[in-house]
Amino acid sequence: MLKVSDIIKIKIDKIVFGGEGLGYFNDFAIFVPMSVPEDELEIEIISVKKTYARGLIKNIIKASPERIDSHKFTFEDLCGCDFAMLKYESQLKYKKLMVEEVMRKIAGLSDIEISDVLASEDIYNYRNKIIEPFSIYNNKIITGFFKRKSHEVFEVDENILNSKLGNKIIKELKEILNKNKISVYNEITHKGLLRN
Repeated sequence: MLKVSDIIKIKIDKIVFGGEGLGYFNDFAIFVPMSVPEDELEIEIISVKKTYARGLIKNIIKASPERIDSHKFTFEDLCGCDFAMLKYESQLKYKKLMVEEVMRKIAGLSDIEISDVLASEDIYNYRNKIIEPFSIYNNKIITGFFKRKSHEVFEVDENILNSKLGNKIIKELKEILNKNKISVYNEITHKGLLRN
């Protein structure tokens, strides 16, 4: 029987609704965020339920051909980038498959035909709405992503999803805030001006 903190090896079979990869260990379902079908992984079990478990990637033993590795950092621990590890064509394919599965299993529409997901001309720098949490690191204000299941901020200098103008605004805002020594809210002391 699996338990929290176990380290196991698993191969991912498919992506399910919500974007998590699904694999099996001794016929027991395990959901792994940021995983890709055909990934062979070493994972750490973080929760165990009656019929399934959840794990986080510790090591990619053999990467799926659909996985990319061209970014400046990995996305395994970050919230908000649930498909960033997939080649763009694969993102479109799996989004369509998720809609088909929901329509069949939840809506009960077994004979429904779902059109292909339309590709965007811009796969980077397309977001106009910016949500980046503030934090302090080495006595300076940083922005980025929350690490998965925490309020710890992983610093990102240039978010590949934000518009170029948005990234420029964030950079200049951080310079102004640091220059004027504006405080960031601390969840422990309950003090600070900037709050997420």
